[in-house]
Amino acid sequence: MSYQVLARKWRPLSFADLVGQDHVRRALTNSLTTGRLHHAYLFTGTRGVGKTTIARLMAKALNCEQGITAEPCGQCSACTEIDAGRFLDLLEIDAASRTKVDDTRELLENVQYAPTRGRFKVYLIDEVHMFSKSSFNALLKTLEEPPAHVKFLLATTDPQKIPVTILSRCLQFNLRQMPADVIEQQLVKITDEEHLQAAPEALRLLARSAAGSMRDGLSLLDQAIAFCGANVSLEETASMLGAVDQAQVVEMLQALHRGDANGLLSQVDLLTARVADYAVILEELLSLLHALSVRQQVEDAPVQVDVPEAQLASLAAAIPAEELQLYYQLGLHGRRDLPLAPTPRIGLEMALLRMLAFQPERTGATAEFAPPPALAVPTPEVVVPLSGEVSVDADEPRHVDPPAEYEAEPVFESESPADFVKIGSDEASFDSPMAPASRASEEVSPVTSGQVVEFFSESVPAAAPIAGRHDAPQSDMPGADGHAVAETSGSSTEAVVVSDWSQQAYSLSLTGLAQQLAAQLALVSVTDREYRFTLDTSHRAVLNRAAQSRLEQALCRHLGREIKVVIEVVHHSDETPAKERQRIEQLRLDETTRKLQEDPTVKALEGAFGAQLDVASIEPLDPGKS
Repeated sequence: MSYQVLARKWRPLSFADLVGQDHVRRALTNSLTTGRLHHAYLFTGTRGVGKTTIARLMAKALNCEQGITAEPCGQCSACTEIDAGRFLDLLEIDAASRTKVDDTRELLENVQYAPTRGRFKVYLIDEVHMFSKSSFNALLKTLEEPPAHVKFLLATTDPQKIPVTILSRCLQFNLRQMPADVIEQQLVKITDEEHLQAAPEALRLLARSAAGSMRDGLSLLDQAIAFCGANVSLEETASMLGAVDQAQVVEMLQALHRGDANGLLSQVDLLTARVADYAVILEELLSLLHALSVRQQVEDAPVQVDVPEAQLASLAAAIPAEELQLYYQLGLHGRRDLPLAPTPRIGLEMALLRMLAFQPERTGATAEFAPPPALAVPTPEVVVPLSGEVSVDADEPRHVDPPAEYEAEPVFESESPADFVKIGSDEASFDSPMAPASRASEEVSPVTSGQVVEFFSESVPAAAPIAGRHDAPQSDMPGADGHAVAETSGSSTEAVVVSDWSQQAYSLSLTGLAQQLAAQLALVSVTDREYRFTLDTSHRAVLNRAAQSRLEQALCRHLGREIKVVIEVVHHSDETPAKERQRIEQLRLDETTRKLQEDPTVKALEGAFGAQLDVASIEPLDPGKS
């Protein structure tokens, strides 16, 4: 006897044997049991999910000699002939090979005749979306009102191509893709029945590779048996499939997080030695990124990756959520552009290097993927590496826990051992417009619930004066740059009072994030050595090392001397350039509205025609335009 492939040998012969499509089985069995039968059924779904199988089961249930039943006997001549594919009253038609309207008309000529042996004449039209428009039109009337002895069973993988006039005349059942665990259970059952030795991990890999298709899973099992013999092992199955080792994908992600380009490309070499399809490597990386993102939000959520739980939890805790999202988005773009690359490997490497290039640079590499311990700060003042937002309360002992999103160390544009956060202990109020000019004034004294972020960077020599805060007292003695300067006693450093920071913030030739940062800063005090600002926590996202460094360099060039920028993150900041600009715009808008409402012409129009002024459409004229 010739060998029969597993996909045909294990095709379900009854509704009870059907797996993975419980919603369809329940609807059809209830319909058959109650006798509420429709004349046309449409089964949709991807390849290998059971469309044709369910249609044949339906034909058996309708023509079983025991009567219309949800449990056909499988022993009568009608059931056995349908299983063998030789039942005269079951007409299986491949629409892909009969697309012409003449074929459809020839087919429908015999609809009026009674069935030869069965109870119903069943037309099973596979891939019905391949019919031409004329064929659909020819089928339309018959499909709407067929003879009582005719049932139409249509199957398609692309229901969008079927006219709505056809869809509206059918009961439509959408078959789902099979979950990997359902396919795996079926493979385990089949290997047991076939007396085969198969490693559970190998069957799990086959089920995942089937991509939701039970038929593909059985075909892959056939291939694995041919490749491995009676003992299906994980190593040989992975080699046959060219599957990606999940451990190597984890190593690749860790290299990305560390910023290790050499390690990243080494993993590419190892993976491409056994994986023929470079797109699969990106897909596995995207699956891991998805699993980590899900695990960060829901700790006990199921994931579809073969990574140990402890390692998965460690990765989820170590890599910030925004970094995972960045990698995922760049990976999707790389997957899409892979066919456009000179070679697939170049496309893969460029996608990975793009992830490396666009991630923010770090002050140090993380040696292990685990949450760092809390940072204890027992003394009034201590310098610690920057590891996130620090909340300081001067009245209580301080214990600093880095926020979750910064556990893998923050990201800045330049790497320098001098990048630190200085945490001051003396509670200070910034109501005073000037800070002390001595060296002690460089120590940061955060306000309650505030945070001082002080980046020490190389000063950039520059060239010009400065502007600043409105409420700062000014001395009568002019400074060298034309601005008022307040003298301080006992110090060689003078406190410089800035006249208009709002004006200066928009004149520093800044762009992008640095311009946004400058617009959201409220100037607290200025000395000839440093600028002190506050930043509201609602705008914390605009603060990073690169933006602050650009702001500091612009101020240095403007002033013509070396200065340092200190930014304190607080809950409620003073007026900023952005707030002032918004307030001025609102005042101009209110004034424009008032003048229009009082304009005699407008009032005359309102009185004569009952017109109304649309206040929402009023826009003040830009004073910079004529």
